[in-house]
Amino acid sequence: MEILAESVSNTEFWLGVIFGSFFGPVFTGLIVLYTVIMIIERKFDSEALGAIFIFTVFSTAGWLGIYFGITSEPTVTYEVIITDYNEVYEQGYEITGNRGEIYEVREAD
Repeated sequence: MEILAESVSNTEFWLGVIFGSFFGPVFTGLIVLYTVIMIIERKFDSEALGAIFIFTVFSTAGWLGIYFGITSEPTVTYEVIITDYNEVYEQGYEITGNRGEIYEVREAD
């Protein structure tokens, strides 16, 4: 196996941070705002509690997106020319794609 190139992808990081940075704070603010409005108007019906539940779900998803985005490791892939397929698997790699004789491999989980 001859390594031609190495590439690092931080897609999970950026998706998590961008998604979470919008949904987390926005929906947390909506929870606070809606709760204050409910307290002022003294209106605690099932519709209002349902809205707070929905806001809580999206807020939690946003904050989890930030957490998992920051804690994710970058994906490292290699472009290689393979002479012995057994060597690839013995060294702990898996084939993820190919373009003719050039294969893309990454470390197996």
